[in-house]
Amino acid sequence: MPQDILSEVHKFLHGTSSKGNVNSEALTQSALFLLRTVPVARHAVLEHFFNVFDEAVHEHLLQMHIGHKVTDERTKDIEGILRDISGVLLSFIQTNPEAWAPILSSWSLELLGHVSCKYAKKRGIPHSNSLNEILQVWMTCRPTQLLMELATECFSAMVGGAPDKCVDALLEASVKYSPHFDWVVAHIGSCFPKMIITRVLNCGLKDFCSAETDPAGRDVSARMKIPKMASVVGILGHLASKHGQDIRHALMNLFEDSLQGDSSPVKVTTVPFLLQLASMSPMLLHVLTTDMIKSLTPVVLNKLHKQFATWKKTNAQEYFSLLTLVVHLAIKTDTGSYDVLHFLVTTASPRIQSDGMEVECPVKEVQETCSELVNKLLQELQRLVHCKKRDPASCDVPLIAGLTPSIGKLVELLMESEGQSVMWLQKLLICVALYCGQTGAASILAGVIAHAKRAPQSIVFLRLQKGIETVFPDVITMTVDHVFSLLLPHNEISHLQLLKNLLFLVQWERKTESFKKKTTSSRLRHCLQNHMRSLSSLMLHPDREVSAAVLSILTHINIPPAVDATTLTHLCSALSSTFFRMLEISDNMIMLRRIRLCKNCCRQIQTLPIARSMLLQFLTEGAVVSENALLFGGKLQPGSRSDSKDFVSLLAENRKSALSLTLTRSHSSVFHAGVIGQGLKPRSATDILPKDVVARNIRSLLDVLWICGQESPMDSSLDDMMDNTQESLHNELNEHAAITMATTVVNFVTPDVLYNDIFWPDEEFLRISLERDLVVWKKFESHPVLWDLLGAFSSNAVFVYHMSPVLRCLLGSVLTHYDSVHDKAMRNSPKHFEAACKLIHCLGRSGMLPRPMSNIGEIFYYATPYEGYLLLIGVWRYIKENPLTCNKLEIENRKCDDKFTTVISSVIHSNVHTMGHLYTRFINLIQV
Repeated sequence: MPQDILSEVHKFLHGTSSKGNVNSEALTQSALFLLRTVPVARHAVLEHFFNVFDEAVHEHLLQMHIGHKVTDERTKDIEGILRDISGVLLSFIQTNPEAWAPILSSWSLELLGHVSCKYAKKRGIPHSNSLNEILQVWMTCRPTQLLMELATECFSAMVGGAPDKCVDALLEASVKYSPHFDWVVAHIGSCFPKMIITRVLNCGLKDFCSAETDPAGRDVSARMKIPKMASVVGILGHLASKHGQDIRHALMNLFEDSLQGDSSPVKVTTVPFLLQLASMSPMLLHVLTTDMIKSLTPVVLNKLHKQFATWKKTNAQEYFSLLTLVVHLAIKTDTGSYDVLHFLVTTASPRIQSDGMEVECPVKEVQETCSELVNKLLQELQRLVHCKKRDPASCDVPLIAGLTPSIGKLVELLMESEGQSVMWLQKLLICVALYCGQTGAASILAGVIAHAKRAPQSIVFLRLQKGIETVFPDVITMTVDHVFSLLLPHNEISHLQLLKNLLFLVQWERKTESFKKKTTSSRLRHCLQNHMRSLSSLMLHPDREVSAAVLSILTHINIPPAVDATTLTHLCSALSSTFFRMLEISDNMIMLRRIRLCKNCCRQIQTLPIARSMLLQFLTEGAVVSENALLFGGKLQPGSRSDSKDFVSLLAENRKSALSLTLTRSHSSVFHAGVIGQGLKPRSATDILPKDVVARNIRSLLDVLWICGQESPMDSSLDDMMDNTQESLHNELNEHAAITMATTVVNFVTPDVLYNDIFWPDEEFLRISLERDLVVWKKFESHPVLWDLLGAFSSNAVFVYHMSPVLRCLLGSVLTHYDSVHDKAMRNSPKHFEAACKLIHCLGRSGMLPRPMSNIGEIFYYATPYEGYLLLIGVWRYIKENPLTCNKLEIENRKCDDKFTTVISSVIHSNVHTMGHLYTRFINLIQV
């Protein structure tokens, strides 16, 4: 047996020497024999196998370069030799893994690194950056494939007993042959992901911790030069695509383990190690800014503070470098940037719980550290943003780019913050605005207006605007555009709060301008003037509070004269509708304040002639439509069914009446409850407002109409506008306003325009116009506010002149009634008596009836129906002979002939016992 060993030794030495002439297969068998029997020969044998595999790789690459595989005896011999070697080595690992696995692991990895680096520049080998391609090339090479199987088998054998040794060998080879060795790491790591990831991190941490005792490695930036750190980052980077979740768990487990137990050097350096890894890998930085940032609760932060307390005192320079690294990482963060910022701000300045519950907060030292980080971060962001503005080609700022989609959340955080955090967030938002451009800046300012919880919080808007306008001087225009886009119905924000904040800013601007001080928001009101259409639409919001806020804004921004007709029409319509909606408010004080806002808006609009006419028409029409009739003591129209809320079957109602006694072939026998096709008969209105409320509403309507119809606008400031009576507000109604109101009333109450001429016919014509007169009378009866309109504006001759068709119909109805009634006194028919008095008062007040005819209303109380008929016929005949006119000179020269005063004298003489006190006065008037 010794002779056989000696013979094989000589054969091996002779075959491996330069002059040896031994068959390759025989040499391999000799080497394998020595490997089995002579342990001390393993280094020489493995070195020989090293060269065998190297030569085999070279042969494979040569054939790949030729373009086809050459199959000859030599190629077959090489393949057989490789199979024999790998078979024996694998058997060693399987039979004695503790002894052979570490040796063969290091040998195989060293060999793989050697051939990868040696042939990296050979033709056909992809660049090291193309990991998938280079992995495919080497795994199709039989020698490297066998070596990879051998290395994998070694790792499998060592996982349970000595995992650190195989990972250390992998890291050493990776450091030595990187980046050409990356494909080996990627393949082995994909086979043992959890073990590789965990052990790679542990090995990297130990290496990082050992540098702590090395003065050359004290600087954090110097640790980036540690080869094993780069190798750790590279390995994790290769595994991230398919095993990202395992990497996340491993990093978090490493961090959580560092919080347990004492403050050993390894545990203290865990956080700096993780930060250093994050600075070298965007993927690892993403893990830190998403998973780890969520785990940094006050309890965890306090534990970290306790761990670092001693280290901080003895490593001042290291602590400063660590803070600089944290700021650097924060700036590089794009995904999860809002979470990082939220964590820093809320930790530096924790909010006090409003519910009074005790919540654990970070200790003071932790808060101070975060404050220092926030200040450093803001300084660096300001520097980078201004550099970016000066040189657009400079590098981007990932933190701000990542914050751009979270602008709304940043604004909300600002509104919820207090103290120092408010100033931090303001500076940050200015940086974000300047970085994102004018559109982003406008969205930030609009967000502040939308999310301010209280109106004084809108002061933040002024501070932000001051900082932003240094770069974007016209940002306010786009900001207002964004504000109105937020006011669209589909946006789930508080429209009321937004408008209140906007009103606060407008009032602030107006107040500041009154002191002759310029502010950065001096163009806000001007910009709002360009959105009159949107404001008028918002005025119709279902919430009356929103409508009131819009009215307040309109009173402060002043309606521009150059408004297109469409917008002006929409504004007038919305204002009139809002006015009637405000009258429905039950609280008297609130209603009066809202009506005052409507009046102030009307004062502005009435300065525009076209708008004044439209507004008067809308207000007059609105006062008599069925929806608003009840506000002014009116009744629903006979055809209105607005009060029928519940569905009722017409068939069922008719069946209920089937057993009742009805007249044969009468209307009731066919239609008990209504008319087919029209539903139930309308119910009578039961909701009647109190008289004082109706009087209040009518007074408000007349005030608004007087404001809109005044001859010239009042020369007074907005603050001096008060609710005054119509006598103190106006001297004369504008001619166009009078025509508009009168024409609107005439068109509403008259059924057609056939007899709407100004001239009055003979009294016999009353028989023809009887039905028409009754229609007009019913309209006035259903809408008593028409009498108030007639009485309020009857002093204007133009108004009375254009109301002539209505006055004629009303007087005709009164004459018809008293011509047919047989009663002792006119006053026994209260409706017609009151109408007669009002008609005479209106005609006399306008100057259409001269004295004493304008005073005959005093006689009606004592007169009989027949006497009243005679007096009213006299009025009719006088107007027929002296038609209504707008000419002031003709009105002043009107006189009453004797034929019209005769009836007056006769009635007084006939009733001297009751009218004796009127005799002297009327006789004097007649004589005059």
